[in-house]
Amino acid sequence: MKGLYFGRAAVLGAGISGRSAVRLLRDYGNRVSVFEDRVRRFPLLVEGLPIMGPVRAEDLYRYDVVVPSPGIPRRVLERIRLPLISEVELGYRKLVREESFIFSITGTNGKTTVSTLMEHLLREEKPALAGNVGIPFSSVMVDRGVFILELSSFQLSINRGMRFDTAVLLNISPDHLDWHGDFEHYLWSKLRMFEYMRKTDVAVLNMDDELVVKSTRHISPLKLYFSLNDSSADAYWVADSLFVMGKEVFNLGTLSRASRRLFSMVHNRYNLSATALAVYDYFYREGKDPVEETRGVMYKNLPSYRFPPHRLQFVAQIGGIEFYNDSKATNPHAVLHALRTFDRCILIMAGLTKGIDLSILRDEVGKRVSHLIGVGVMCGRLREAGFKPVCVDSLEEAVRRAMELSEGEPVLFSPGGSSFDMFRNYAHRGEEFTRIVRGFLENEPNDGR
Repeated sequence: MKGLYFGRAAVLGAGISGRSAVRLLRDYGNRVSVFEDRVRRFPLLVEGLPIMGPVRAEDLYRYDVVVPSPGIPRRVLERIRLPLISEVELGYRKLVREESFIFSITGTNGKTTVSTLMEHLLREEKPALAGNVGIPFSSVMVDRGVFILELSSFQLSINRGMRFDTAVLLNISPDHLDWHGDFEHYLWSKLRMFEYMRKTDVAVLNMDDELVVKSTRHISPLKLYFSLNDSSADAYWVADSLFVMGKEVFNLGTLSRASRRLFSMVHNRYNLSATALAVYDYFYREGKDPVEETRGVMYKNLPSYRFPPHRLQFVAQIGGIEFYNDSKATNPHAVLHALRTFDRCILIMAGLTKGIDLSILRDEVGKRVSHLIGVGVMCGRLREAGFKPVCVDSLEEAVRRAMELSEGEPVLFSPGGSSFDMFRNYAHRGEEFTRIVRGFLENEPNDGR
């Protein structure tokens, strides 16, 4: 498949990415139909087209291409005997490739932070940020320049030709096993990011993740590695200083106290290392002094960076108890990262576990968690994994119990599962947690001082 004209196209899903795909396909003369299971959530017409209702594989025989939204189950896609193309790849196909530089970022955790960090550091280059970060690539108006794509395993699993100049793989741990079926398919999907890259392209890889190193051994692009302390890596740390190619490019001591605390966290040191290495590679290939340019944008732009919401976000302090919103932690490995930033805390978990074993949390919970609170179905999953949680039925009840149980420890809301049992998405869940905590803050007794 080349170009953007296919003939008859079926778009599966009427959400934001589906609607964007419809617009682009119609702009290129395709005849488009829209299928959507959740018909009642949408108006009768989507981009001027009637919704066809739930899709069945046998309904698609008359189409030439199928564009599935990320939420379409894998079992449905495997029954479709037609070419599949993602909404992201539709956006890719309209680019003037020789006049564009494309970053891609994937991994189990940290994708959004690295994508937005890269956008912020390179803001003088006016990059376009899109993909899993919530902006459909097919809706981006420009067709040449610098592009930063955050990519999920769903989007990469049907990659049919996207090639990236610099591809960043942050880490790999089990996630979305309910969709992929097994970890092998999840891993295979992530690695498809490198499938069409050339020897002149660059892969930025986590040296401290054994699975990343092992599974990328035979990929084509040039490999650059980042590490927290191994000085043989291309990017590494010495105390609070970040080094790239043996040269210091940034020191955390120059940041404000709040920013320094956030960037000092282990997972954010990894995120900053990967970002700096990718930025270095960009300037190198632009023919500029990569060390000086990287150092320049780090000191100029990093102090004004604001972390995305719902990732270890401080919410409020009530009666000496700090509350943190980590709603973006949708798998237990993300919970591990969050826990390691606290000496002791109360942990609230919630959501659907997506088939992932929660027992990997046992050691850190034992060391760092004074009380574990499970909301809804998560409580049963925690019990099955050998924990003894306090069980509650709602997020509001979880916050109330945490306040009752705390002896000054901070309260960490790090769900460890997807949000679909109670909320629309992780952002809705995080907003609700924030609203609940601030509601308790407003009702806190005022002693008049």
